[in-house]
Amino acid sequence: MTIQNLIWDEWNVGHIARHNVKPEEVEEVCGSRKIFTSKVRGQKKRIIGRTLSGRYLAIFLADKGENDYYIVTARDITVKEKKYYKRRFK
Repeated sequence: MTIQNLIWDEWNVGHIARHNVKPEEVEEVCGSRKIFTSKVRGQKKRIIGRTLSGRYLAIFLADKGENDYYIVTARDITVKEKKYYKRRFK
């Protein structure tokens, strides 16, 4: 599964920048075939994946329908999330 049609605005670009994440990194992870997705709070999804440079990110998206997703936030993954991801994609 790949996530496409990401919705960007000034707010979410600024918000992820506070976590030292760039929009390009989010796009890389969401376009990857090696992502883990889970549902969180209603229509939100958590994506865990790796950038081309090897950085692991957790990305939270709000489903806007028609395969459109608004970026809520993105951050480095936790140790627990990294263990789970590595087990899943050996």
